[in-house]
Formats: sequence, structure tokens, C-alpha cells
Amino acid sequence: MLDNIIVEKGIIKNHLGIERDGDFIKPIRFTKKQFAAYSLTEPLAVRSRCMAGICLDMITDSDFVRFDYVVKGIVRNWIYFDVFLNDVFVESIGSDQVDEGEYTFEYRVESKAKEKNQKNRITIYLPYNIDLSMGNFRLAENAFISGIKPYDKTLLCLGDSITQGMDARHPSCIYPVLLSRFLKMELLNQGVGGYVFNSDSLDENFSLKPDIITVAYGTNDWSKCSSPEEFRHNCRDYMEKLVSLFPDIDIYVMTPFWREDLNEMRDAGSFYDLSDTIKDVCRAYPKVVVLDGLELIPHLPAYFGDKWVHPSDEGFKDIALNFLAKTRL
Repeated sequence: MLDNIIVEKGIIKNHLGIERDGDFIKPIRFTKKQFAAYSLTEPLAVRSRCMAGICLDMITDSDFVRFDYVVKGIVRNWIYFDVFLNDVFVESIGSDQVDEGEYTFEYRVESKAKEKNQKNRITIYLPYNIDLSMGNFRLAENAFISGIKPYDKTLLCLGDSITQGMDARHPSCIYPVLLSRFLKMELLNQGVGGYVFNSDSLDENFSLKPDIITVAYGTNDWSKCSSPEEFRHNCRDYMEKLVSLFPDIDIYVMTPFWREDLNEMRDAGSFYDLSDTIKDVCRAYPKVVVLDGLELIPHLPAYFGDKWVHPSDEGFKDIALNFLAKTRL
């Protein structure tokens, strides 16, 4: 059965594991302990089950790729699958409206790449904003299929909705995916919309050994913390645990990105105070580098999908490019 071959050959990438969901399969981004931390509310739970950063990556001589999928949860009401043919972004397949239910995905290879027995690399990024399961994979009869050799290094991205990908239209344009492609690294995107600095989301038995970690929290803490002291405690508690779990790993912490209402005052203090606290907490850790989020994206609503806080595709590209320029990775 082709579904088993897809799993066995490692065609599904950038995940922590694959579970069975009836007759279908479901890639996951978190451990059971992490899922428990996100299960406190349904909005967090459905976000944690989304496919952010996960892709299918294969070599095949088939002139099409087809599979069925079931939409079980929706975070943003659009759905797009981004297709790369031989590392070139060639098509985005989907719709601006989606409902829960069963659908079929199909990509047909461009005519110039259909020569007999020609093998192509086909990469399909799954929607970051949809909880789905997949199955019934189909290729042309007797088609060749092989996985792609994994990159030697892995990037782990931790954060909130911006790390998850809101509000990009294209799942391949979110900054964790862009960084992983630029740096030629495997990816695990553990962004969860609405989340904050909370050490409960870190699993002491985490099996993945990343080479680089990025962290981007704070914008939700600004609304949810009742005082500057509470925010400092949460930030320090999280960073202390993260560094203890990954003592030899380079960690890049991004302070909150520009948002349209950043000049307001909240119980946690000013937006700028929040960023200063993150910088101050991180000074205690030699392996932690702090990047000022205000320097990573233009301060213009046009670079935000919601004109307020969540970047557009263009805004995400700026974050990735400025991150690379400042870190010189």
C-alpha cells in the first residue's frame, strides 16, 4: 500500500512522529506531554494539531501526486498546499474558503518535466492553519518513488502564532520554513497560536536534538500577564528550563515583532519594557543570542496579513532575511 511506502521511505518530513487516524495518517509536531500543555483550551489544542512546517518530499517519475485528506480543525479559513518542483515554487493549490470534511489533493507535473522516466523532486508543504489527516496516496502506475536524504542539521522553532505562520497565505512562506530552506536544515516548527512563555510546554524527555533553536514569544504575554514581575518570572522560568535541556545548542531569541498597537500600556508594562525584560533575562546565558524583533520586519501595516500583528507572506520574508543578515548563519 502506497500509504505505508510514504511513511517507510520518510516522504513526510519536518515532524516529530506519525500517528494512525483510522485509515489515514497524521503527522504530529509535539510529544504527548507537550500536547497536554496545549490541551487546556480547544483553540490551543487545534493549533497544536495543525501541520505547520510539515511537508511531503520525494523523488518520483510519476506525472501526478494525489491523496485524500480530512479537515478536522480550522484556525484560519483558507487552505493552501505549496508545491515545489525541483526546488522551484511552481503552484499553490487550495482555496480561500474551507470547511471540515474530506477532500482530494492533486498536483500534475508541468509538461516540460514529464519526459519519460524523468525523475523529479516534488515537495508539498501542508497548510500551517489546518488540522488534517491524509491517506489513499496515488501515483502513476508502476511509478518510482524515493525519499530525500535528510539534511545533516535540524532547526527547532519555538513560538506563538507568528512562528506557526499566521497570517501567511502560503505555508512555504512562513519564516521557519524559509530559514530551513535557506540554511538547508531539517525543521520542526513548534509554534502554537496564542501561546506564551510557559515552561510546561518543554518536555524533559524530548528526543529531537536540534542544532539551532529559535524562540519568539512575548506578544501574547503582553496581554495575558498581570504585572511586569509575572512576565519576568515566566520568561526566566522558561529560558532556564530551555537552556538546561539544550545546554550546548545555539539559541536565538527574537523579542516581539512590531504591532500596530505597540504604544499602548498594559498591566505587564509597555511593549518596550517587555522586550527589555527578555533581553535582560537572556544575558545570563552565554549560548543565547537576542535579536530585536522591531528590527526584523517593516513597521508598516501593509506587511501584515491582518494589518495589525500577524505578518503577511512579504512580512515573513523580511523576518527570515533580516534574521539571516543579523546572525550571519
